[in-house]
Amino acid sequence: MKILLALILFLLLGLGAAPRIQGRLPFSRRFMLVGGEFLLLGWALGEQGLGFLDRSTLADLEPLLILGLGWIGLLVGLQFEGTLLRRFPVAFYGAALGQGLVTLGLLAVPLYLLLGHFFGAGPGTAGAALFLAAAGSDSSQHVLTLALRERRRTPHVPDHLFRFCAEVDTLIPLVAIALLAGLLHQRALLGAEQADALAALRWLGLSTLLGLALGVLLTLLLKGARRPDHHLLALLGFLALSGGLARVLGQPPLYVNFVAGVLTVNLLGHRDDTWQLAAASERPFYTIFLLLVGAGWHLGSRWALPLGLAFFLLRLGGKFVGMALAGRLALGRGVLPARAGLALSGQSGVSVAMVASFLSLERSTLADASTTVLLVGFLLSALAAPWLTLRGLSREGA
Repeated sequence: MKILLALILFLLLGLGAAPRIQGRLPFSRRFMLVGGEFLLLGWALGEQGLGFLDRSTLADLEPLLILGLGWIGLLVGLQFEGTLLRRFPVAFYGAALGQGLVTLGLLAVPLYLLLGHFFGAGPGTAGAALFLAAAGSDSSQHVLTLALRERRRTPHVPDHLFRFCAEVDTLIPLVAIALLAGLLHQRALLGAEQADALAALRWLGLSTLLGLALGVLLTLLLKGARRPDHHLLALLGFLALSGGLARVLGQPPLYVNFVAGVLTVNLLGHRDDTWQLAAASERPFYTIFLLLVGAGWHLGSRWALPLGLAFFLLRLGGKFVGMALAGRLALGRGVLPARAGLALSGQSGVSVAMVASFLSLERSTLADASTTVLLVGFLLSALAAPWLTLRGLSREGA
C-alpha cells in the first residue's frame, strides 16, 4: 500500500507540480532550476524526516532509481553527436576538459585532507575524495542556457565556449564513477591493499564494452520503431533492460547508458527524434529521481554540513581558476573577463546521479557523509548559481 501511495505521489509531483512551479518563477529566484526543493522534499519524506519512505520501501522502489540513472546517462550521451562536436575548434576541447580537470585537482587534494582529518586516511577516503572532486567538476548546461536567455544578447565566442565546456566536462564525472566502480569491486573481492588502478581501468573497459553492445541494441530498436509511441516503448524497455543488466553485472548504469547513448546517436546519424522524445520526459523523470535520492539521504556525520560549504567554495575557486586558464588556451589573453569561471558555477543533475551511483557501490558512514557534502554543496549552488552565472556572463571587465 505504501509503495502505491509513493508512486501516486511521485506521478503527481513529476507530472503536475514541477512544470507549474518552474514556469512561474523568474530566473533569479528559481531554486528548482536544478530541483533543489524536490531533493529536500524527498529527504523530509525519508527515514531522516517523516519516515514515509523507509528503507524497505526504498528497496522496493530501487528499480525506479536505476531507471532514472540509466535515463540520465542516456540523455547525456545523446548530446555527443559527432557531426556537431566536430564544428568546434580543438582548443575548445582542451579548454573544456582543462577547466574540469583543474577543478577536480583543486577539489581532490583539500577534500582528501579534510576527510582524512575527520574520518581517518585510507583507501576509502581517497575514493570519497575522488567521488566528490569528479562530481564537482561538472557544470550545468540548463542554468547556463537560461542565463544566456535572460541576458537577451547575441551569442558571441565566449558564450559558445561556456556552452561547450558545460557539455563536455560531464565526461569527467561519468568516467570517474566507472573507475570508482572498478576500484570498489576489486577491493570487495581482494581487499583494500590489492585494489589498483589497472584493475579500475579494466573495469572501465568492461563497462564501455557493455555500453557499446547495448548501444547497438538500442539503435536496432529505434530503427525498427515506426511511430513516436513505438520509440517511447523502445526507450523505456531499453532503459529497464540496460539498467537491470548493468546492476546485475556490477556496472554503473549511469556510465553504461551514457556510452550506449553516444554510440546510438552517432550510428543513427542524427538525434532529433530520439533526443526530443528523451528531453520531453526530462522533468517528470528527474523530479521522481530527486525525490528518491533525497529519501535515501543520510547525513552520516555532523561535520558533513560545514564540509559541504567548504566543497561549494572550493568548487567555485576551481571553476574560477580553471576557466581563467582555459580562456587563455582557447581564446587568448584578455578575451574573457576575470570572473568568467562563475558562468559555470551551476551543478547539473549528473552530480545527483553520482550520489545514487556512489551509494549503490559503497554504503558506510564515510559514504553517507561524502554524499551529504556533495548534496549540501549542490543545494548551495542551486541558490547561488543564477546570480553567479549572470555575473560570469557579464562582458564588463573583459
